[in-house]
Amino acid sequence: MYGEIKEATYATFEQWIRGDFLKRGKSERTLLELLQALIDTGTSQISYSRLTERVGTVSKETVIDYMGLLKRMGLIFELESWDQNRHRGSPKKARKLHFIDPFIRHAVTRWLHREALISNKIDENAMVESCVPAQYRKSVPSFYLKADGEIDLILITESGPAAIEVKWTERIRQSDLRQLKKMQRAIILSKNEQPGEIDGLRMFPLPVFLAKHPDAESLKDIFKTK
Repeated sequence: MYGEIKEATYATFEQWIRGDFLKRGKSERTLLELLQALIDTGTSQISYSRLTERVGTVSKETVIDYMGLLKRMGLIFELESWDQNRHRGSPKKARKLHFIDPFIRHAVTRWLHREALISNKIDENAMVESCVPAQYRKSVPSFYLKADGEIDLILITESGPAAIEVKWTERIRQSDLRQLKKMQRAIILSKNEQPGEIDGLRMFPLPVFLAKHPDAESLKDIFKTK
């Protein structure tokens, strides 16, 4: 109707988060410091110990407690590292922490900016990268991979692991695709407006791809065995 998100909508969202934490006896200051650490981390892999260091004022147990509430509220989700040898997740390794959708990242960033806790603008790359696992994680087991290189998303399909790399940039370096090329089923989702190929890897426009392939079932033709 308005073509934009109204300030009242952001205010209502903030009040909801703040209210849920305060009624459980949590500290608003600790919440804001944790949200600041999450924004600063972006989509980089991080352990709870390292996240606690970034917060700096509370224990690891408190960070885990607050993160649990953020997850139960549907604001944050985690991706575990995929163990290629054991064919399973690695819960003890560093994980990727994603906001569930772009609106939440926008709202949290605006809140922290108003509180003078951050000065940076929205991290568009992190926001876009989070959209992909957010879309597929409910219909298929989802992880990330860190080996010779990093892969943003590993989907465990009936045919085996399938890899998706998000490249929201004007130029894609072949050196960044080293690990992706080792996967039997792999694609790139990019900023380009047309499908294409780079170094033998298929590449699709990210927004169009997500619209055409809303869940894991719709990916079967994409990830047929080579």
